[in-house]
Amino acid sequence: MSEEPWHAISQPGWHPCLKQKTRCVITLKNGEKFEATNLCRVGRADVCPRVEEGCPTGEGYDLCGPPKHAEAEAARLVAETYPGQKMDGDAFLYGHNWMCGPCQWALQAVGINRFIITGERA
Repeated sequence: MSEEPWHAISQPGWHPCLKQKTRCVITLKNGEKFEATNLCRVGRADVCPRVEEGCPTGEGYDLCGPPKHAEAEAARLVAETYPGQKMDGDAFLYGHNWMCGPCQWALQAVGINRFIITGERA
């Protein structure tokens, strides 16, 4: 059995980030949890193209396919489960020390307004 999250397996050509793995867990007030990792889509799945190009943190994502960030992917799962609804809950980010604006906006769009950057490995 693969250790990749189900959403990576269900999306052919996508695989976990080659540079830095992040994981987002959304815990809704109703007790449900939604989890996703960051994904990329590059031809060679052994070396990160951002590393090869020497891109600083936060830049060069266009080289990744573009990537699917863990936070936005977790928000997408909430939106698919509760279409058109805003759900109250918290988003926990593992494996990174900041969250980009588009990911914050994706979480807020499904009603998640509390973000906890855990400082723990993904």
